[in-house]
Amino acid sequence: MSSQRAESLRVSIEQRIADLFATLQPLDQEQWAVMCPNEGWPVGYVAHHIGQGIERPTGWIEQALVGDDPFEFSWDITHELNARRHQRLGLPSKEEALRFLRLSASHFMELVGSMSDPQFDRVGVRQAGSTRTIEWVMKLVMRHINEHRKSIRIALRPAFMPDDRTRLDTDLRHAYGEFEAAKFPRIRPRDWTVLDDVQMDLDLDGGDLAGMAETWLSAHKLGYPDIPLDETIDERLTIASSEDAEARDTIERFRSYRRLQLELARCLSAASGRPVRYWRR
Repeated sequence: MSSQRAESLRVSIEQRIADLFATLQPLDQEQWAVMCPNEGWPVGYVAHHIGQGIERPTGWIEQALVGDDPFEFSWDITHELNARRHQRLGLPSKEEALRFLRLSASHFMELVGSMSDPQFDRVGVRQAGSTRTIEWVMKLVMRHINEHRKSIRIALRPAFMPDDRTRLDTDLRHAYGEFEAAKFPRIRPRDWTVLDDVQMDLDLDGGDLAGMAETWLSAHKLGYPDIPLDETIDERLTIASSEDAEARDTIERFRSYRRLQLELARCLSAASGRPVRYWRR
C-alpha cells in the first residue's frame, strides 16, 4: 500500500518534470542545439541525459526492492557511461529526447507512488563502503533534475532588460544575482551525515527559489501559492559542529549559502506580495 510519504515524493517529482517540460517544449531547433556551459553538451543532449538520470536510478531501486544486493555506484564508471552515450547520441532529436524523458519519468513516478514507508528506508545504493536509502536515491534524482534544468535555463536565458519597476524588483534582481553567482557548498569528503542531508535539502529548495525568481523577473508572474523553505535545515545547521577545521569551514559555507537563499526568498516575497512559508518535509 502506498503512503503519504510516497504521494508527497511523487507529487514533488511530478512538479519538477512538469517544470522541465515547460522549459523544453517551446524550444526551436536553434535553441535545442545551444551549448550548456556547465556540461559542455547541447540542450537537447542534456534533456536526454536527465532522462537517463531518472531511468538508471529506477533500476537501482527496483534491484533493492526485490531483495538483491545494493547497486555499487562508481563515479568513474558513471563518467565513462556519460561520455560514451554522448559520443553515440550526439544531439538527439527533440521528439526522441522528450519521449525518452517522458517514459523514464512516468515509470519512476509510478514506482515512487506504489511504495510503502518501510520500503523507502531500505538500502538503495552503496558507494565506497557507505550506504544510502531508497528515499535518498529519489531525492538525488530530484536534485539531478534541478541542477541540469538550471543549466539549461542559464544557457537559454536572455539578459534581463532594465525596466522602470519598483525598488522591489531591483532588490530581487540583486538577490537573484548574488544567489546565482554563489558557489554551492559541497561536502568533501561526504562523511558528515547531518550536513549530507542539509546539502540535499538546500539544493532542492535553492532550485525552486531560483526558478520562481527567474519566472517573476522575466514575466512578472508567479504561478506558485507560496515559497517552500524547510526550517529543519536551519535547525540542523545550528546544531552541526565539529572539532575538525575543514568541517567547521564547510558548516560556515552552508550557513552563508542559506543566508543568500533566505534573502532571495524575502525579496521574492516582497516583490510578488506572496508570503514565505516554512514547512517540514
